[in-house]
Amino acid sequence: MKVQVNLKKDMVFEGTDSRGLGITMDASPEASGQDAGPSPMKVLLMALGGCTSMDTMFILRKVRDTISRYSLEINGRTAPRHPKVFTEIHLVYSFWGNNIPSDEVKNAVKLSIERYCPVNAMLSKSADISYEIRINDENVL
Repeated sequence: MKVQVNLKKDMVFEGTDSRGLGITMDASPEASGQDAGPSPMKVLLMALGGCTSMDTMFILRKVRDTISRYSLEINGRTAPRHPKVFTEIHLVYSFWGNNIPSDEVKNAVKLSIERYCPVNAMLSKSADISYEIRINDENVL
């Protein structure tokens, strides 16, 4: 796996993969940036979200037809001093639809978090990662 990061201007960087697919990152104005893209730390949370969401939906492929909408909210807390690593991360998985089997959803999320998502495995070395699951706006875990 190989990626490249190039300076575009000021504090704006573009990361691309070997196929040329990319993402723009920037710093906040307080850090000499222009907020032209998410910060690398926010991209890291997005990577966690993408990783566990893909796992979860892949595992739920048999019941995906009952899921009409899905969303994942991630909140991260960092250490007060540099290097300001994530110390706490909380994920809120939300599913909407008819007849969604809560046991299968719980199992899919658990498998992603505990076994399959490599981004979670890396981040959990420095951060306490917790999660909750909502189906049709009701907490099921």
